Amino acid sequence: MFGLFGKKKTPSDKLSTQMSIELGMFLSWYEDAYHKMLPGNISIDIANRILRREGYSEEYGSLVSMMAYSLEIDEGKNIRKKTNFDTTINGFLKSISLSKSDVSGW
Repeated sequence: MFGLFGKKKTPSDKLSTQMSIELGMFLSWYEDAYHKMLPGNISIDIANRILRREGYSEEYGSLVSMMAYSLEIDEGKNIRKKTNFDTTINGFLKSISLSKSDVSGW
């Protein structure tokens, strides 16, 4: 019992997929907003922030990031449109302790 105190849980395959889609939408938004790709190390940091927000171990950040990059560009844009991601970008950034001014310098 005491050995589990403070340990973070492992995300399920379904949740990992959902987090990678969320990251994929952000990557797509970033590319459209700033006309460049987000550096891979920043993508992993964003994945870690999403994992942390949900209470999961950051050791899966690379996996979530890799899964996000495998999302087709058009699919990412379609999901962004369906979910109104672009209109809620400030809320997404706030949920992972960032703002537009933070990301504009990448």
